[in-house]
Amino acid sequence: MKGPEDLSQPWRTWFPGETRFRSVVLCGPLIDDVGSLYVTTCDAIYKLTAEGRHLWEFRTNSSLADCPSLMGSRLFGADKAGHVFAVDVETGGLHWIRWYAQGTGDTSYVESHRGVVVYEGNNSQP
Repeated sequence: MKGPEDLSQPWRTWFPGETRFRSVVLCGPLIDDVGSLYVTTCDAIYKLTAEGRHLWEFRTNSSLADCPSLMGSRLFGADKAGHVFAVDVETGGLHWIRWYAQGTGDTSYVESHRGVVVYEGNNSQP
């Protein structure tokens, strides 16, 4: 994968339905192999084109814990209520969700690689 050659065309985007304080970005965006961006705020994950066009958003019933992870056609993430989920990267639709921990505290992570998803939760008692 090759990075951009021309950074002279910056763009801005506003996340649909977000207010000033709800659109706090939790981490830097994930970028997939075709240049799409996955931006995680406290309440949603947004997929944007490389030009900044909004493609979809995914929301959970609880605040999101941290940055999601990309593997194949899935985006894996966690919420602060202890749920881990998989989202289809093409549609933004929920593929599965499971409860694994009492919660996450202030920080958590989900990483994925070669078919394995690793999640760090708090007081894990499924």
